[in-house]
Amino acid sequence: SVYGVSIAPATDSQTDTPGTLVSYTLDVTNDGNGPDTFDVNVTGNTWSTSAPATVGPLAAGATAQITVDVTIPAGANDGDSDVATITVTSQADNTKSASSNLTTHAVNTIHVGDLDNTSTPAGGPNWNAQVVVTVHKWHVDGAVNPDLVNGATVTVNAIRIRKSNGSQAVSALTCTTNASGQCSVSQSVNSNQFENDVTFNVTNVASPTPYDSGFNHDPDGDSDGITIVVANPG
Repeated sequence: SVYGVSIAPATDSQTDTPGTLVSYTLDVTNDGNGPDTFDVNVTGNTWSTSAPATVGPLAAGATAQITVDVTIPAGANDGDSDVATITVTSQADNTKSASSNLTTHAVNTIHVGDLDNTSTPAGGPNWNAQVVVTVHKWHVDGAVNPDLVNGATVTVNAIRIRKSNGSQAVSALTCTTNASGQCSVSQSVNSNQFENDVTFNVTNVASPTPYDSGFNHDPDGDSDGITIVVANPG
């Protein structure tokens, strides 16, 4: 008989808050030409990780799914991570095995990951300035894809300068992020009354996960993740 096994995906990662249980689903396939049962072993982890002890018996070519649960410690710091290696081994031939590396990240803050601006004419001296805000849970030098935050309430100040005396007019605008982690705010401007630029400042992001503006960034380079200027399109 020929024995063999594979597991997919070979790597996976998730990000969540401390105290949360995250679940991974792995496909185990019997690559041999006869039925086999596979032992499941978890190594390398320091965070609590559970997996079934065995999978099978599986017929030749058959695939079964297993669930691996990882608990992020309640005391984990922002940016902490843990890697669990899940190894499945043939009971018929223990030289046949396959492994998957699961990386779990802890995040206990959110931040602004992008500000994008647009401006459109609105008839006569009027125009509209708009900013799209994207809120992230996680970002480490592009090595980890950021999680997008749904349901965060973003507060932005829109600052205009009066032509008459140079004083500021400030509007506090709010929006709530969607499943793509985005929401938009807009400010109408009369160019007879105000200068041609509007400055938008993010003042807060309210969510069950705390906001840390120190991690704000913008991959486009048109802002620092806090302040962006929108110009009159005319």
